[in-house]
Amino acid sequence: MNHKMKTPIFIKSLLLALLTVTMVSMSKAQVKIGDNLGTHKADKDLNMNQKKILNVDGVAIGSATLGNASVSLELAGNDKAILFNRVATLAAVVTPVDGMAVYNNQDNKFYVRQNGVWVTFGTMGDIVVSLTAASVGTTPNANGLVLSSNKGDITITLQPADENYPGVLTAVAQRIGGDKDFTGNTKLNNVTVTGAAILSGLTLSNDVNDVILVQDATGAVKKSALIAGSINKLLIDVPVGTSASFTEDNVMVTVTLTISGVKKDDGVVVNFLSDDQSSFTGLSIMSAIATADNTVKVIMSDIRNPQDPSFAPVAIDGKKLNVTFIRK
Repeated sequence: MNHKMKTPIFIKSLLLALLTVTMVSMSKAQVKIGDNLGTHKADKDLNMNQKKILNVDGVAIGSATLGNASVSLELAGNDKAILFNRVATLAAVVTPVDGMAVYNNQDNKFYVRQNGVWVTFGTMGDIVVSLTAASVGTTPNANGLVLSSNKGDITITLQPADENYPGVLTAVAQRIGGDKDFTGNTKLNNVTVTGAAILSGLTLSNDVNDVILVQDATGAVKKSALIAGSINKLLIDVPVGTSASFTEDNVMVTVTLTISGVKKDDGVVVNFLSDDQSSFTGLSIMSAIATADNTVKVIMSDIRNPQDPSFAPVAIDGKKLNVTFIRK
């Protein structure tokens, strides 16, 4: 055989061998996981055991399609769970940023990075389940508290007071139950008493400016207007200086009493109190006349004998006179 004819055949055989090795090498590189594809792009979805990874608008794992176009990563699987990163301490995350979430093995709690700090979430240890013996539900407890739950949030409600439960007083009509004891100054406006009204601790007033309470035809207690026919009774002090007015030459003295509410010509009766009768021994009340509004003239006479050695001025200043007057 001619030597010149063998050389082209050898070269062709060598080139064919090199081409075969190159194609085998490229084929093996395409099936390796983790190789850098460079600028190459997959024109089909990546199938992994009949599940697809889509890399168009988002990535879906365990699902053939993205269920929401606003989701960048969707995980599917009705018998699978997500296992979060577990760290020994939160400090293990060297460069934390807001939005991170981890499970901390140090205290067995989930944490999320929020506003530059780690905030725990998803724990059940801090939820209120009882407050003054109140249970979650719709029925108030003995203190009028209602606990309600909505997606794990506990709402504590103090309901308006009624005849069965305590609570808050509101601006609407309420029927309040139980005995109440008001110890401070209490002002009641437009009060209607439907049952027995028992007033204790009342004292007799000697103030001429005080008024009388009356009950009208409807049962309401009102301040007396001293209507015609009303009878009023007061205790009035004898004016200072009355005792000195009685002398041997003056045995009849006119005493002027100021009585609030008296009208001119009202019927007036003035008497001594029985406890002070001995102080008025020898004196008689001759007449009592309402000479003007709020004014009553009382004429007293000393019937004792001025020549009697035991005669002495009577000590009646400051004693009480029982004054009863009838509105005309």
